[in-house]
Amino acid sequence: MTTKTLQRYRDILPDHVRRIQGGVERVVYLTTPEAGRALTREVQRLVHPSLQPHFLVLPIIDERGRLTDDGFTGAWEEAPAPVVVPAAPTTPPPLPNQLPVWGGRD
Repeated sequence: MTTKTLQRYRDILPDHVRRIQGGVERVVYLTTPEAGRALTREVQRLVHPSLQPHFLVLPIIDERGRLTDDGFTGAWEEAPAPVVVPAAPTTPPPLPNQLPVWGGRD
């Protein structure tokens, strides 16, 4: 991530907070050193202190997006388990031969 305008951070961070409150464990930013300082400052300013630990800012890329830290192995100690989404049925279930009749008033 490269440095954004301050307004852009004001737009991005509330969305990340909403996701964290919805169950996302962590938001990880791989940044340039300059962007990392700006982002850390805005997280400290705009995000409630109880949620700040969920933001991880790693200033490990250069302006061209190349890793500058040869020791970087990932942002998690363990890879998160993949989410398995059940497949949607391909055909709707069959309708009964006769539909029930409602006995109330219309």
